[in-house]
Amino acid sequence: MSGLDFVVNRVLYGYGLRFSFDWAVFYWNFYASVFFVFGGVAGFVYWLGSDRSRRDVGISLGLFLSVCLLFFGGLADVFWFVFWGGGLPSNDVVWWWSPWYRIFGY
Repeated sequence: MSGLDFVVNRVLYGYGLRFSFDWAVFYWNFYASVFFVFGGVAGFVYWLGSDRSRRDVGISLGLFLSVCLLFFGGLADVFWFVFWGGGLPSNDVVWWWSPWYRIFGY
């Protein structure tokens, strides 16, 4: 999914794409749902392959929360751009987690 962010932020903005909350909200919601589903599947698959003890339930929940934290922290985007994209895009790019700045600041 972060590869799609790379295309939007590096390629399409270069061709004149203008940011609009009309398309961005749908895209961000879909992006979030992919992370939540992947986290749920990872936790569930671990639980299925385990002894299903109380400890394994905690590890499954930890897997789910780890994947969700990648989404909430925007780390998946940062990792993609830094390691595969050759660096972060310019400051005029609107990241999906940009509204969090207004709430929490730096």
